[in-house]
Amino acid sequence: MGGSPSKSTYKTQPGGWLSTRTPDNTGEPTTETQGTKETAALPPRNVKNKKRSLYSLEPGYPSPVPPPNNLPGILSVTDFTVPNAIAKEVTADSCSTMEELVEELTGSFNMDILKVRAIFMWVGSQPFTVQQYPEDADPESPTGYLRRMALGKMSYAEIFTAMCRLAKVPCVMILGVAKSSAYEVGDANVDKLRNVWNAVYVAGGWRIVFLLWAFRSIAGKSTGVAPLSDPTSEDYKNQEKMLKEKILSTVKEYYFLTSPEEFIYRCLPDEEKLQMSYKKYTKAKFIKIPYCRPRFFELSLQMSSSPEGVLTTDNGVCDVLLRYGDGPITLVHDLLYNERQSKQKLPPGVQLPRYCVSINEGDKVRFSMRFPFKGVYQLQILDEKYEWLCSFKIICKTAKQLCEPFPEVSYIGFGPCRATLDAKLTAESHKEGVVKVIEKKEIEMLFSVPQNVTVKAVLSSAMSPEKAIKGAVTQRVQFESLTIKVTTPHRGDFCLKLLTKGKNASNRYKVVCNYLLTSDEFNSKKKPRTYENAEEKNARTRLFAALIKGDNPDELQEAIDKFNVLNLPDDGEIAKAKTQVLYLKTMKDFKEGLSRRSLPILEKALNNSNNLPKSDEMKPLIRQSSKMVKNLRALKKHSHGVLALSSRTISELHRYKDPVPVMVDIMRATYLLLGEEEAALEEWEHIQTIMRKTGRDSLSVRVRMFDVTKVNITLAKKVLKILQQYDKDTAVGASAGAGTFYLWASGIARDIISEESTTVTDNSPTPVIIPNIPPNSTTPRGMDSDRQRDTPREISHVSSRDTTHDQNVMETSITARTDSVSTCLSVICV
Repeated sequence: MGGSPSKSTYKTQPGGWLSTRTPDNTGEPTTETQGTKETAALPPRNVKNKKRSLYSLEPGYPSPVPPPNNLPGILSVTDFTVPNAIAKEVTADSCSTMEELVEELTGSFNMDILKVRAIFMWVGSQPFTVQQYPEDADPESPTGYLRRMALGKMSYAEIFTAMCRLAKVPCVMILGVAKSSAYEVGDANVDKLRNVWNAVYVAGGWRIVFLLWAFRSIAGKSTGVAPLSDPTSEDYKNQEKMLKEKILSTVKEYYFLTSPEEFIYRCLPDEEKLQMSYKKYTKAKFIKIPYCRPRFFELSLQMSSSPEGVLTTDNGVCDVLLRYGDGPITLVHDLLYNERQSKQKLPPGVQLPRYCVSINEGDKVRFSMRFPFKGVYQLQILDEKYEWLCSFKIICKTAKQLCEPFPEVSYIGFGPCRATLDAKLTAESHKEGVVKVIEKKEIEMLFSVPQNVTVKAVLSSAMSPEKAIKGAVTQRVQFESLTIKVTTPHRGDFCLKLLTKGKNASNRYKVVCNYLLTSDEFNSKKKPRTYENAEEKNARTRLFAALIKGDNPDELQEAIDKFNVLNLPDDGEIAKAKTQVLYLKTMKDFKEGLSRRSLPILEKALNNSNNLPKSDEMKPLIRQSSKMVKNLRALKKHSHGVLALSSRTISELHRYKDPVPVMVDIMRATYLLLGEEEAALEEWEHIQTIMRKTGRDSLSVRVRMFDVTKVNITLAKKVLKILQQYDKDTAVGASAGAGTFYLWASGIARDIISEESTTVTDNSPTPVIIPNIPPNSTTPRGMDSDRQRDTPREISHVSSRDTTHDQNVMETSITARTDSVSTCLSVICV
């Protein structure tokens, strides 16, 4: 529904309903006699005659109980192509008797479901409403049967029953009340809606077949029309005229083998046993249930509880809850007002659609309504193509006090939905569509979002101008985490819209999620409480327990989310819990980043560690991560060209039998950096042997896994001395591949020597500066500042690039237990 139409866009439908939507064009006929030449009355309910045997179960028929199996599963593996084709080929005048006709249609099938399909399609496709049949036709011949149908003296249900029984398929006619399109939800006068349909036993159970509704519809029949009881009124005459409109030829598959559990929402048999439903319905109960159309069941929707079709508001508010069967889908709604039944007109300027919104609740959707005026309303729920699904009649005896319209009405509703998932935006904190807020108090909402998606948050209010709420929303993106902070300037309802688009896309922003921020109990008139209820107490206790335990970030985050959703007063618990969550996630990132040698993860962890207390467990991880970040940055800068080389180019290098000296020296320098012994690199044949290795020992893999921290200054100077006798042009001239390795090896060696020149190697406590590492994220050369002051000789030892101590630190930090979490927590809580 996405808009808020004004009063001028309302249209008055028959029955006195005001609606902003164009009604459906077709509907079901009320009885079997719709549009035929003569009125063939249904068999009297209390009169026995020859036809009555078709309304009874024959001896030996299975008991009329609910079917035990899932029909959609059966239909999905059943091919109706052949019976459909046979039904089109066989004509009535080609057979002299009904027995011959049925044999022609069904004789080639062994399965009853295929026999029934052939009969169903043949009966439904007969043009008896437009074709003339000879008057002298044998009444018991196929042509005679069709002539009686054309004269209105035989129904679809009767000929279908006769043909199924000739095919030896159990079938019975059912008399009862059918809620056709002339029915309005809540109408107690249903006796005039008499009709007849079939139950047939196939695939191990009784199913419903309603040929009239499957093959005939009334053109121009609008939905939501109230059947009127006064035959002298003009509305009644207009309605009768509509019911005599042209009959359309169509096939509605829903009415072929319908589940009795679904069919009971539309049709009530006179005999209770023929309901074939687990729940038994009386006429009074049948009248009160919601009016559900076929599309409702085709979408696998369900009533979340057992609501009635006629609802009465409580203090001017009302909710309808539906459950998705096969995952969330887009649903829209229309709220209608009946001026005639309400006995008063809707005041000018009222935007009625803005008094109803949909709230996404996971596998359910809630339609919440508030009513500014007493009267009679109708809620119609539709799919995204505006096809009618179900209706509820709502009687509002007392309007809601101080009733304001909702700030926004969107077809995606409030709360995370399918559009949110499609945009790859994930709600980490607020997963429900309604968020309780306190006037002028900030709330924080957390989301995950890919780096290639741009998000824009916009706040709106139905009662405040845009400039009055300007600046109420701030947002910050860090890596793939989005934080939105909102401060509502006053009491009332607000809509927080989240819009996304690709960063490199030229298309416009698209709304993918809405949140309803409200300072009141949503859709309630309860007085503000000064105490915490059981749920709120439990949320506070849960947060405190998770904070004390302090070792599970997911459990802590869930406790924080629940605390925020209930909008409980915060005495500092939330800040402590958030810090602890960040600490635990940062520790995990350190260990994962070191294990995977991932530069983005380590940079994120180092950045987050700047805002955290440094525990004994975190300090060695910071030192080791800082070194690895430096290493990975150097590799990223120098290794791009090498890693881009094809295997063919590398292979060509070791195929040279007598390479020029520059090529030999470049590859010797390269393998010296990679850790090969100098003696093993004296002869070109030895270098060729090493270059031929594959897998983890291949040249490209060794470059990718190269650890610059393991190269000492002496080795770097030796490599640079080998390469300084050549320039770039000479190296590239010898071989493009060799030139690439020249740039890599010389660049690595120069970085090591340059770094060492800035390192203090005497026994003074002056800190060692590590290039490219933020000063707050690490301490010099793998030691914290205290150790540096106490053991100055170790600084000189490390400056010689012996990494034995750092390797031990790495192994210890990776395998360390998380015992220091409580230490961190004690620091947080101080």
